[in-house]
Amino acid sequence: MQVKDWIERLKKELDPEESVCMHLWTRPDIEERAKEKGYNLSANDCDRLLDDMEIHIDSGLGVSWVTVEVYVDNYIRDNNLTKDSNFVENDNDE
Repeated sequence: MQVKDWIERLKKELDPEESVCMHLWTRPDIEERAKEKGYNLSANDCDRLLDDMEIHIDSGLGVSWVTVEVYVDNYIRDNNLTKDSNFVENDNDE
């Protein structure tokens, strides 16, 4: 889900004066974990991975750095990426 979608959802569902607690995971978080493992993921890769996390996350457990690492590992494995996989700085697959 894109930031603009979350903003609209929050505007519709929450009172602007209400307190909330939320943790946001973004492309740079995914890129950082992948780079630590020697992989360069495109913006499209990161978006796909974040969408997968959003869809499948267990709200009872939440999302931690361990969760992100597992999703990055699974994405790399499931997509047969190699450490020298094609990295496109500005890919337009959106």
